[in-house]
Amino acid sequence: MRKNILGILAFVMAFVMIGGVSALSFNVPTASNSYAGTLNVSWANPDSSSTYTLQYRAGDCDETKLWTDLTSMTGQIPSNYAWNTKTGNKAVADGLYCLRLRVGAVTGANSGLFTIDNHAPLVDIHETTVPYPGADEKSNPVRVLIDYGDSVDPTPTCKINWNDGSALQDCPATGINSEHQYGDNGNYKVIVTVTDDAGNSASDYVTVSVKNVDPTVGAITTDLPAGRNDVALGQAVTFDAVADDVDADLKAGLTCEWTFDGSTVKTTTADEDGNCEIKYTWTHASTHTVDLTVKDKDGGSVNAEQYTIEVLAPEHMTPMQQVVANSQFEFNLDAAWASTTSTNFKTSFTGLTNCEKVSGPTSMTNVVGTTAGECSITWTPTVEDKGKHSVIIRVNDSTSYKYYSFDVTVYSWGITLNEGWNLISIPYIPTDSNIDAVFAEILPNIAYESDSSTVLQYDAVKDKWNKAKPTSSHTGFTGTLDKVVPGYGYWVKMNKEDTLYGVEENFNPGQVLMPSVDLATESWNLVGRYGVNPAPLDIVTAFESLEDHYYDSVYEYNGNNYALSDNTIDSGKGYWIRTKMVEGFDTIAYEPISYYFE
Repeated sequence: MRKNILGILAFVMAFVMIGGVSALSFNVPTASNSYAGTLNVSWANPDSSSTYTLQYRAGDCDETKLWTDLTSMTGQIPSNYAWNTKTGNKAVADGLYCLRLRVGAVTGANSGLFTIDNHAPLVDIHETTVPYPGADEKSNPVRVLIDYGDSVDPTPTCKINWNDGSALQDCPATGINSEHQYGDNGNYKVIVTVTDDAGNSASDYVTVSVKNVDPTVGAITTDLPAGRNDVALGQAVTFDAVADDVDADLKAGLTCEWTFDGSTVKTTTADEDGNCEIKYTWTHASTHTVDLTVKDKDGGSVNAEQYTIEVLAPEHMTPMQQVVANSQFEFNLDAAWASTTSTNFKTSFTGLTNCEKVSGPTSMTNVVGTTAGECSITWTPTVEDKGKHSVIIRVNDSTSYKYYSFDVTVYSWGITLNEGWNLISIPYIPTDSNIDAVFAEILPNIAYESDSSTVLQYDAVKDKWNKAKPTSSHTGFTGTLDKVVPGYGYWVKMNKEDTLYGVEENFNPGQVLMPSVDLATESWNLVGRYGVNPAPLDIVTAFESLEDHYYDSVYEYNGNNYALSDNTIDSGKGYWIRTKMVEGFDTIAYEPISYYFE
């Protein structure tokens, strides 16, 4: 009876042991994976027993065949084992393997088949661009032939690095050409890397040479109307041409070398779309040529087809025209150019004409021809148009064409002077306040009288008239009045209508401190308004610095007699104003106010 009990107990213990063993499982390796070098074997360990053995077998997991021990343990099982598969007495050849963990004579678990691969793949690369035309940066790609493989992994990963910033490329099947179009010339190191499932890798490289490609360029064009290749002397012409090249050269900026008449070279840089542009003005009339050479950053170049243009000297009309900003422009040309209306000028054509402004102020847009061979211009310049302009107009009828030109200056302000006496004032400080300089332009038309002065200024503080008159030859002035300044009024007698103009060249509106003038108290004073703000100022505003120390009656001269001002004070005019008594003072300062100059 005792033997039976012991036998039953042994059976039960064996069952418990086997049941515990069956709970063992491998974490690493896992079936179908590949490993190289030291394989860190790990497993789940739910229990302990007396004897454990870690074994491997090559090729399959057959329990009935021979297994090789890796390690044996007693007592508590460790959860891992470092198996150096590559070197040492436990090294194995590349191939399929299976691991198992035995408890005594019972198999607790096996890993399933996995791969050990300790050898790097094989890779060989060489350039096969020849017998192709050769690689360039535009249309001929680099071609390379790659042979690669692995002794264990039938499908290793293969990547090509073209080393031009592009993404890595997958290799085609071994022995098949791979192509890549480079976008810029130069030498590039092509690297091919092959990696197997175990993480072993191998690389090979080849240096390839990519040639530069010359740019291309279209025909030279201009901003002239279609079909026209004539311009006036002094007329600026914009030339342009569109070049093309690879993106790398376009982004770097193509160099555009413009050559005018075979000798004058001017260089510009094309934009990223390859547009070459330049503006040019010839200094003599003739048939002229324009050439263009476009170069890329690598020295490649191309020549555009030569462009020929006819430059004609316009017939120049005199005298210079003058107009005040915000006033309508009117012609005042020599008799030879006189026309029936003040806004037309005669041409050499007799019938219907087309008049086209080809050079001049942008705001001068309304230029039209008439049936009488005239050109009509309607133009009101703005303050932004101030300064001197050269205007060129192309006139043509049905059979021929001709260019005309004239100069026009737009002034900040102008004072109209009628024949006879005029009461005026100047609104800004002259750069040169000498009377000869201030009145230089109108001097020929200021009246000369041998026994009388024709320019007068009254100084009420000294109760004195300062006087001047032109010399008989109208080359300057003589008399006691030697300066003309703002703040005072001046009598000027003209023998012919004229206009006194002012621009920044001879009057300085930018001067910060305008001087004040002293007026006599309890007296009539001859004054003028500061600034050229075209809006009339009311009397109170204009004479604000005098406070209430003047009488409201202010007189102006209308060409025939004195008249009360209509409560407005205009720029360019002179006025009689009567001041009041200021106790303790013989004089009172008349000062400019800043907003007079807005």
